[in-house]
Amino acid sequence: MMWIMFIIMFSLMIFSLSMIWMDFMKILITIEFTFLIIVLILMFGGMMISDSLIIFLMVMGASESVFTLTLLMLQNKYKYSNISLKFSTW
Repeated sequence: MMWIMFIIMFSLMIFSLSMIWMDFMKILITIEFTFLIIVLILMFGGMMISDSLIIFLMVMGASESVFTLTLLMLQNKYKYSNISLKFSTW
């Protein structure tokens, strides 16, 4: 039941973000932050939840952030300077 709720919430979030003509990169960053917020709520909310769901959400959040960072680098929005990444333009 909880998996169905997560899938419905995730699809509604993507649909609502695309309805307001949000940029694709901003949609990905927003989805990444919502994964992290869901993980924090599940870990510290006191809900009786399975460990596999928390591990799944953490892996999804990490892979989403790596994917977003790679796409930003391919679009030349991140630039290397002194071994640190700096966000040049939004």
